[in-house]
Amino acid sequence: MDFLSENILLTGEKGVGKSTLISTILDTISVPYQGLFTERVFKGQRVYGFGLKNERERSLKIFAYENNFKRDGYHRYLVDIDAFENRGHAILSSVRPETKLFVIDEIGIMEREADRFLRRFWQLLQSPLPVFAVIQKRAKYIWEQIDSNSHCNIFEITRENKDAVAQNILHSLNEIIKF
Repeated sequence: MDFLSENILLTGEKGVGKSTLISTILDTISVPYQGLFTERVFKGQRVYGFGLKNERERSLKIFAYENNFKRDGYHRYLVDIDAFENRGHAILSSVRPETKLFVIDEIGIMEREADRFLRRFWQLLQSPLPVFAVIQKRAKYIWEQIDSNSHCNIFEITRENKDAVAQNILHSLNEIIKF
């Protein structure tokens, strides 16, 4: 896969602080960015579902919610692929001219059937616009397509290394977008 710019991809186990790290880094740099953000939707103390928004929105477009009718005991959430496709694709397709960095937090296993969204994601990775993204470690369908020639700086985040890795990520971002 040919990429026109360098991209920075974060991965790691669930709950190690990948999204927190992205947020901290975005607060540190002064670059016009835009992006797609996945957030948890809570009902009381429990995660009830997930929603999408861009960097300017307060409200979420919910695309996954708790599955109370488990048939096989495997799927915890029902995913509305159409809702995800429509909102996710729209966010990825609305790149403003002043944007210097596109942020995606995050892509995981629930998105694997969102073909139109994923096509646009791969187009962004191959564009001149640098992408800074979190990709779940278990999203093997993504990792299988990223190879050593893909111009991606990949950082695996752990609870133990996230502070040290943050400096390496900032250095890589500065090399790519010169902030």
